[in-house]
Amino acid sequence: MGCAASSPVYDTPMPESIAYFFNGEPMAGKAEKYMGTMVADSHMLKFVGPNAYPFLPPDGLDKEAFGGAAKNLIGSFPDLTFNFNKATPKRNKDGSWSADIIVMGTHTGAAFTPMPGKLPPVEATGKCVKIGPETFTLWADADGKVVKTEITPGATKGVPHPHGPPGFYAEIGGVLPGAPAPLPDALMMAEVKDFEDWHTGFAAHATETTFPMNGTTYTVPLARKDACDEAKTLVFHEASAPTKVAITMFGLDFAKFGPVMADPQFVEMSAKAIVSQDPPLIMADPGPPPEGAPPGPPSMFFYVEVADVDKWIEGFKAHGSSKTGTWGYEVPVARGDFCDEGKTKVYKCATNPKLVGAYMEGVRMDVLGPVLGDPEFQKLTTTLGEVEGTKVMKVVAPMPAP
Repeated sequence: MGCAASSPVYDTPMPESIAYFFNGEPMAGKAEKYMGTMVADSHMLKFVGPNAYPFLPPDGLDKEAFGGAAKNLIGSFPDLTFNFNKATPKRNKDGSWSADIIVMGTHTGAAFTPMPGKLPPVEATGKCVKIGPETFTLWADADGKVVKTEITPGATKGVPHPHGPPGFYAEIGGVLPGAPAPLPDALMMAEVKDFEDWHTGFAAHATETTFPMNGTTYTVPLARKDACDEAKTLVFHEASAPTKVAITMFGLDFAKFGPVMADPQFVEMSAKAIVSQDPPLIMADPGPPPEGAPPGPPSMFFYVEVADVDKWIEGFKAHGSSKTGTWGYEVPVARGDFCDEGKTKVYKCATNPKLVGAYMEGVRMDVLGPVLGDPEFQKLTTTLGEVEGTKVMKVVAPMPAP
């Protein structure tokens, strides 16, 4: 018995233009060829679906507008890459091709705004932005040129994923039309009496209102997940003093969490479990000083994934006063040349054992900025086993008065 005839649509190989778009290479090296020879003059790009920003052009962008938007993005994010995750496109019944892709770019170029004259540009932050996944669907004509691109943004818990140039803008600190002020990210630092006991209760409070600690149980009004982006919460402890902790909390709603901290059960728990606690710090991406920041060089907190935690910590500590440290070649400066090294703290992460972190005060950004771009310093990060693209750097400052 013979096989049924295949659909002509599914027998058609992927057009070169669509394969080229989805190949996961940076746009800077292929934008001219793609836009010049692989995109039809009639091309239209649209953001579609219920999660698309309402202020985007409802009729989409024609070829000229699309090219201008891409050029603007590349000017600010020189390594802009569509399909950074190299997802494999799937052929659809109507002959189009789709993939759920990550769009990546590092804000090291020009100040960026997706709407010149309407939204203020954000100066270079150095932040690596990854947005998505977004479903990109491309159609090609009989000549193999792309005639239509549709982008369908996703959502998490009903909140649309950042997408398109406005999404990049929001991720580097820009405020979009009609968007509420973003909830702040916070760094909490404290010394606890018994790390294991405290951490067990802290972890349970992520999703539960009742949790164990100090040999008893406590019930508070709210689980932590209802006041912050709990999936991003990380607990660190000093490498040389495990009872001294640092906690990163992202998108923290102080209006919701404040009453929890004032609840009698939470107060009792804290009095028994915590030796001392510093006032909360607000974390922001490097750039203009955050509101409430004291004058002078800022303080910073960063964390990064590494291949070998102990090797990285040994090298990081050596770099405090040495340009050659444990690695044997010279880097431009020792860390003590750009911060108050006597106040530096180095951390291991209890949430993810592959992460390490550090807190630094009095950071001279005019020195640190060029150092981060120096080839020898970048070589050092590789030598010490830092995983590329995993470093998160934040400027920290006291929480402003309400």
